[in-house]
Amino acid sequence: FIVGPNGSGKTTILEALYFLSTTKSFRTNKKRDLIKNSQKEAYLSLEEEGRLEAVLRQKGSNLYQVNRKKVKRSHFISRFFVSLFWWGDFKTVYGSPI
Repeated sequence: FIVGPNGSGKTTILEALYFLSTTKSFRTNKKRDLIKNSQKEAYLSLEEEGRLEAVLRQKGSNLYQVNRKKVKRSHFISRFFVSLFWWGDFKTVYGSPI
């Protein structure tokens, strides 16, 4: 469980884990929304049976590494598996059919 007050970073943690699994965000498809305004890049790292690292760059291609070795995005995807459900997934269950 991840518990905390609004604005404390709970969704950011989930989004980082999801990105490390899929190289995509579940909230946006714009890089600028994933990188802090004044920064040129964002860095994600996870150690789980090896080290996964992703560097998202405002300009240019992102960098993906497995155990500190640069790899293609296609070799990075699904090295770490995530199943993510969030409130938006349940709109069709609780909302109207239209």
